[in-house]
Amino acid sequence: MRTYEDEEMEEDNDRLTSSFVYASHWKSDLNFYKHELNFLTTLINKYFIYLIGENDLPSLPKLVARLEETKKVHKELSKDITDYMSKIKLLMTNELSLENFYQRKEHIMLETSFNIFTKALRSLKRHIFAITEEVMQHKKMKRLVQA
Repeated sequence: MRTYEDEEMEEDNDRLTSSFVYASHWKSDLNFYKHELNFLTTLINKYFIYLIGENDLPSLPKLVARLEETKKVHKELSKDITDYMSKIKLLMTNELSLENFYQRKEHIMLETSFNIFTKALRSLKRHIFAITEEVMQHKKMKRLVQA
């Protein structure tokens, strides 16, 4: 016969499993975003020489600083999610007491941080691609004038 405690324990395990799956998806997305950040860094470094002489691109140092800050946030968020997943594993194996761990609150905080990071990264990518397109157009015009 199932007791109330058995049902409560099963609900806790279901919630923990669900939280772990969400965190796994976030971690996977962050791994992909890491490659995107590396690509954006390479993109800026590749065209940096062309941007140095441009008078109409004074925002480039701010853009590079923004990219570096995004990379820092990515690293911190990745660590936080990894730590969170470790805690969930401990909870699932009963090595950590559920009463001593505010899992739901931490889950919501990480989800919010992940969503903010994703929006910031998308905005940064749009900005970098717009500048890169501008540089490419400038290079193309330069070649046409020289021809």
